Amino acid sequence: MNSRLAIVTCQNIPEVDVDEELVLQRFKDSGFDVSLVAWEDSSIYWPSFEAVLIRSTWNYPEFPEEFRSWINRVTLLTRLFNSADLILPNIHKSYLLKLSDAGVPIVPTLLPRDFNEAKSWLSENQYNRFVLKPVIGAGSWMTDFFSIDELERAEKFFAEIQAESDPICQPFMESVANGGERSLIYLDGKFTHKIIKQPRFIGQEESVSDALPVELHEAQIGNLVINTLTEKPLYARVDLIEDNGELLLSELELIEPSLFFKQNPAALDDLIQGVKSRLSKAKVLELN
Repeated sequence: MNSRLAIVTCQNIPEVDVDEELVLQRFKDSGFDVSLVAWEDSSIYWPSFEAVLIRSTWNYPEFPEEFRSWINRVTLLTRLFNSADLILPNIHKSYLLKLSDAGVPIVPTLLPRDFNEAKSWLSENQYNRFVLKPVIGAGSWMTDFFSIDELERAEKFFAEIQAESDPICQPFMESVANGGERSLIYLDGKFTHKIIKQPRFIGQEESVSDALPVELHEAQIGNLVINTLTEKPLYARVDLIEDNGELLLSELELIEPSLFFKQNPAALDDLIQGVKSRLSKAKVLELN
């Protein structure tokens, strides 16, 4: 009998998942009985699936507590990928500060208590342009950038974020506007491909390069980040920004990152093999 696999999305998905059709078809071709289901769908009987693979739950920042509860519930009923141990800490972007404490170079990050604290931090560090976004967010949701002479507009936006979540403040990395952000894709714990994407803010479309080989200094940072994790992730995306010749981590995506399979379809084999090997190991443990 084919293993039943849930590919998890969300109701009223905010944007099209360009990899969805490819992922579904390749898993079916590999022998899985695949269903595309929404995490909020209360009619889903999760124990009927041998594995649950999160892919495009892109509305979770609007319902963070419900999403956490869903993760904790599904974990007790079946196998969730990535695991709850990886996902739950990754929901809140304060994980960046913990990675910094572990020696990972990150984009300078402040979790301000109020807008005055953000203003003081920007002034002290002489940041002329900056980004505001929620500490719980995905994609370009509630994300915008400002110059230092737009503080009135920024304060209003800060308040809008605060109505939904705690805000996070970072300097706008000028190199991103010129060279883009580098995303390193890791599947079953190993690097598979890199893409370069341009920054986007509210209402903007994402611009993505073809798949590219990784450079040595990128791999060193990427591996450093992955090695901080308590277990090998089935999938991960390490987003890096270059600043004055230094690579800085902007995001470690462990929940629902786009993995750009259209740029490198062969990488799907690693994802599929990772699911298969994890299910095989779980069955061996159950027999013992």
